Amino acid sequence: SASPTASPTASPTSTTTTITNNNHNNKSTNTTSCQFCGQTFRSRNQVFAHLRDPTSSCGNSIVQSGRQLPTAPSSTHNKTSRGPQRSAQQRTTKQPTPTPSIDACLWMGDVPLPWSRLGGQCQRFRALLRHYVPRSVPTPHIKSMIRKGYRNAKRHKKAQQEQQQPEEQEQQEQDEPTSNNNKCQEDATAVVASGSNHNNSTTTSSDYLGYAIVVFRDADEAKLVRQTLDGTVVEARDVFRDQQQQQQKDDTDAFWNHLPTFTLKVRPAQAEKREKTKNTKSKERTSSTQDGNNVNKKTTALEIANGTCTAMTTTHDEAAQPGQDPPLYQQLGPLSIQELQERHKHWNEFMSSSSNGDGETASPSLDNGNNTNNSTAPAPRSKTQEHQQLVERLVQCYTTRDPRIVIRRQGRLIPRPLQEELLSILTSLRWPVRNERPALSSEQYLVLRSNVKDYERYYGNLPEACRKLLQWADPSYHYSGIAVTKNFLGSPHVDELDQSYQYAISLGDFDQGGELCVSGWCQGKSDSEAATTTTGDYILNVVETHNRIARVDGRQVHWVRTWGTTNQDDGNGNHNPGDRYSLIFYDTSNRNRTTPNPLGVDKAFLLGQDG
Repeated sequence: SASPTASPTASPTSTTTTITNNNHNNKSTNTTSCQFCGQTFRSRNQVFAHLRDPTSSCGNSIVQSGRQLPTAPSSTHNKTSRGPQRSAQQRTTKQPTPTPSIDACLWMGDVPLPWSRLGGQCQRFRALLRHYVPRSVPTPHIKSMIRKGYRNAKRHKKAQQEQQQPEEQEQQEQDEPTSNNNKCQEDATAVVASGSNHNNSTTTSSDYLGYAIVVFRDADEAKLVRQTLDGTVVEARDVFRDQQQQQQKDDTDAFWNHLPTFTLKVRPAQAEKREKTKNTKSKERTSSTQDGNNVNKKTTALEIANGTCTAMTTTHDEAAQPGQDPPLYQQLGPLSIQELQERHKHWNEFMSSSSNGDGETASPSLDNGNNTNNSTAPAPRSKTQEHQQLVERLVQCYTTRDPRIVIRRQGRLIPRPLQEELLSILTSLRWPVRNERPALSSEQYLVLRSNVKDYERYYGNLPEACRKLLQWADPSYHYSGIAVTKNFLGSPHVDELDQSYQYAISLGDFDQGGELCVSGWCQGKSDSEAATTTTGDYILNVVETHNRIARVDGRQVHWVRTWGTTNQDDGNGNHNPGDRYSLIFYDTSNRNRTTPNPLGVDKAFLLGQDG
C-alpha cells in the first residue's frame, strides 16, 4: 500500500497515487481511505469529492503547497468515453454569447492562493461572493480567475530586505583585520548558504496573489458591489459559518489556518487587454478568410447537401424572413434512433402509395431506414454514427417530398391586463449575466424555479405576475419552473426531464411569424382537421402563441419560427424585427405525472373543451 502521508514535494501525478489507499486486504468491503485524515469511503470518486470540499482540511494542504488537485477517475473516464465526436442528436443552433459590457465588469484582487481555486470551480471565491455581495444582487459570473497574477509586494519587499542583510554583514566582515580571515570565511559560507535558501523561499506560491474578473447584470449593479466590497476584510470563519457547524473542531481549526484573512480590492475592469485580444482575433479571422474562405465551410456544405441552404439562420439577421423553420437536419436531430427508423418506414409507405396513385417513383428508396441505394456508405461503428447516418438519409427523403402535414392552431387569448403587465415587466427586466441553457439559441434565458422563494429580490414582480397568469389559465396545474426567454429562436429540442405537459406564451411587439412548432403524429381522424390525414401520419403543429397561451407537450420535438414586424425598417436603414418574449411553465416532478401526448398539443384546451 501507499505511504500514509503524502510527500510535500510530490507532483500532481504522484499525489494521485499517494492520496488514496485502496484496502486490498478486505476485498469484501472494497473501501478507500484518505491518506491525510484516514477517513474511509466507498469509492475513489468519493475521496476526490472529499478533497474538493471547501470545508475539508485535507485538500487545503495540496492547494497551500501550490499544487493542483488530481483529477477524479470518473472525470477522466467520461472524457475518454465521449470521444472527439459529438452526437448529431446533441447538435444545437447555439449562437455566440454576447460580450458583457465593460462597465458591468469588476476586477477583484489581492486574493491569496488558497482562496483562488479549489477543483477548478472557484468554490471558495464563489462562497466569498455569496456571503459579501448585497442581497439584492444575484450571484455574479466569474469570467476568469488568475491564481498567480502578481507578487505580494509587502512580502516580496520584506524578503529582499532580509536577503540584503547577510550581504551587508559579509561586506563588513571582509573589512575586518586579516587575523580573523578564517573565521570570516566560515561565517560567509554559512551566510551565503542561508541567503541562497531564503532566495528560493521567496519564489514559493505563497508570495503570489490572484485576481478575478467578475461580471454583473449592468453597470449600476457593478457600481453598488464595488462600493460595498472594496476594502472588505475577508475572514474564513464568516464565509463558511454554516459549514463549520458540520465539521469537528480539529478539522475546522486546520481549515481556518489554511485560509488566511485578507483585504479584498475591487476596481473597475480595464478594457485595454480585451480590446487588444479582440483586435488580434479579428485579424486571425480575416487571415483565415483570405486563406481560402473556409469559415463555416462544414456547416455550409452540410446545408447545401441537404437542400436546406434557404432555411433560417441560427441568428435573427436581416436575411431571415418571418415564419421560417430551422434546417431539416436540426428538426430531425433530436429524434432517437427508433423514431428515425419509424419515420423511414413511414416515408417508404408514403412514397409507395403516392407512386401507385400518380405514377411517381419512390426514389430514393430506403429499406426501413437500415439500407440505402448508396453502396459506398460505410457501416456505422457506433450509435452516434448510426444516428447521424439515419438523420442524413431522412433529410434526403424529406427534401424529395415531406410527408408531414402542417396544421395551424391558435392558443387561448390572454386577457389584456395580464398581457400588458407581463410585457411591461419583461421589457424592463434586468436579465442574468449568463443564460441558464446556453446550448439553446436565445438572447436571454432565465429559469424561475418554484422551490426558490427569493426571486422577488432579483426580478421584482415577475414571479407574482406569472402566478396570476397561470391562476387564470389552470389553477390546478403544478409547475416546477418557468423558462423566461427573450428572442428565443429555432433550437429544435426535446425536454426529456418533463413529467407532464407545458404551458407556452409569447409576448412582444412583433406581428409576423414567431409560432411555436411541435412535431407529432396522428392517432385518428379527430386529431386533425385535414381531410387527407389518416392514422399514423406525422403532423407539424404550428401554434400561434402571440398574446395567447397553449398547452403543448415538450417531450415532443419543438422549436420557434422566425418573426418580424410589418415595417422592419426603423427609419434609419436598420433591420428591426422586434422582440419576442416567451414564458414556458413546465413540471419535472412526479407530482402530477402524465403520459406523453403523441399529437404534441392539447386540442381540447386550445378549443376550450377541457372543462
